This record gives sequence, structure tokens and C-alpha cells, in this order.
Amino acid sequence: MTTDAIILGSGRSKRMQGTDKLLANLDGNPVITWSIRAFEDNAAIRSVVITTSTENDQKIRNFLRSSHFSKIHSIVAGGPCRARSVLNALKALEDRPPDFVAVHDGARPLLTQKIILNGLDQLKVHPAAIPALPATDTVKILDQHQRIMRSIPRSTVWHAQTPQFARYKDILNAHLVQSDDLESFTDDASLLEASGIPIQAYQGDPENLKITTAQDLATASTIVERRNEDPSTATSTPKQKKPQ
Repeated sequence: MTTDAIILGSGRSKRMQGTDKLLANLDGNPVITWSIRAFEDNAAIRSVVITTSTENDQKIRNFLRSSHFSKIHSIVAGGPCRARSVLNALKALEDRPPDFVAVHDGARPLLTQKIILNGLDQLKVHPAAIPALPATDTVKILDQHQRIMRSIPRSTVWHAQTPQFARYKDILNAHLVQSDDLESFTDDASLLEASGIPIQAYQGDPENLKITTAQDLATASTIVERRNEDPSTATSTPKQKKPQ
């Protein structure tokens, strides 16, 4: 069973006050390198494809040239939306397609080996799997005037995380079938749903946060500092290595 990882590094950083969140400093290294390292250190991951934006492409390439990552398959241009970026990465793997892919947000730097391994375990039974967390707040459906229309039972609401795992042929086909409407899909699981592929959710990690604001970056820095001081508090072992 071969599994390749796709790391999305082509997203915008609208809420980071002019800072590219993927290149922001986290304990001495760019944010995106943390998830690259997580997949690099997992023996079950064969290779990694990275998507970049026009703005950060050269900076990411320059950094990777001086790094010690050995599993980089390719760096490809991202698209105008998340799903098109994933499709570009999937097409880059057509020369030697894997059995499975793990699609991860490059803005989630605190990915642990536990989350990766649990996802790979799910693939032994299910065609697709994603980490998720149960909602702790009550969710409301609003109309266009922000008036509450109804409430969704909290017990049925989970927050999706990444990496999202799927059979390569399934996720590629899902993107191709929906190629005229990819902008309306916000994650890989929603595309798989539209294609009728069953997806298994498994327990995510509260520390697997997505950096979208300066406060998120500060929170991630605090978590890394705590892990450095006391590795036993991390949600996986061994402790996440610093990118080299």
C-alpha cells in the first residue's frame, strides 16, 4: 500500500496583516516546513507534493533547496481555489500513482504522527477517512439577514481537520467529475461525499489548529514552547522534530 502526501501551500493569508502564514516563523522555521517534516518522518509516506502560490513559490523553493527533505516529489502551482490546487497536485502524481493520498493544509503545522498513523489505519477498512473534533458550541443556521432559522443538534456536528485520506483513484475522479464546480467545495471530504464515497471520521487533535490569524500563530508558538519544555505533554511521541 503506497501513500503520498499533498501539502497545500497556496492559500491566501487575508487575516495575517500582510504576513504569509505559511512562511511565518514558528520556533525558528517557516510554518509550512513543520507539516513537511511530519510526513517526511513517517515511514509509510512515500513522497510529498507541495502546492504554492505565485507570491510564495520562489521563497518556498529556495528554502527547500537548502533543506534536508528527501521525499519531495514535486512543487506545483496552486489554483484559484483549494480544490483546484488539490487537482493540480493529484495530476502531478499521475506518473506513478499511489494507492492512497493524504491531503493536508500547510497552515496546520502541529500535525502529529498519531493523527497520520490513525488515518492510515482507517484506510485498512474504509476508502476514505478524516480527523475531526466534536463541536462544543451550538450551531445555528441563519438567513441572509442573520436571523436564526434553526439549530442543528450539537451531537451530530463535528469540525473537520486535515490530513484527509482517500484512495487516489477516488479523489482524482471526484475532482474530475466536479471540475466545473470545484469552487463550491471547501474540503476533500465534501467532494468525496458528492461522488458517493463513504468517509470515516476519527478523533482529531485540538492542537492540530489551522493558522489563519496572528493569534493562531501565537497559540501555536505557545504549544511548541510547551512541547519543547515537556515532550510528555505532546499528543504524539516522539516529539515533533524541528525542520533542518
